Amino acid sequence: MKVNVTDLPSFSQPVVGNVYAIGGGYGRREGHCMVLLAVTKKQSCLLMVIDKEGEPVGVTSYGLHAIEERAPIAFVRGLDDLNLNMEPLS
Repeated sequence: MKVNVTDLPSFSQPVVGNVYAIGGGYGRREGHCMVLLAVTKKQSCLLMVIDKEGEPVGVTSYGLHAIEERAPIAFVRGLDDLNLNMEPLS
C-alpha cells in the first residue's frame, strides 16, 4: 500500500477564528478545543476553551510562537468581524 501525498495545507500566521486541539490533560480527554479570539501587540494569543458541545468552559493564552507550531482543526467564521461597544454604567 502507498499513500500519495498531494499539496498539504500550510499554516503561516494564526488567524482569529482558528480552532486548535487541546494539547493534553483533562481537556483533551473531554474533547475540548481552543478558539483564537485575538493576537495582541505583545505577540500573545488569547483563546477561549470550549467543550465538545461548543459551550465556553475557560480561557487561556499562549505566546504566538506556540500557536504558530499548531495546525488548526476547524474555523469559526465571523469572529474577525465582531464589533462590540463598551458603554458607561448609569
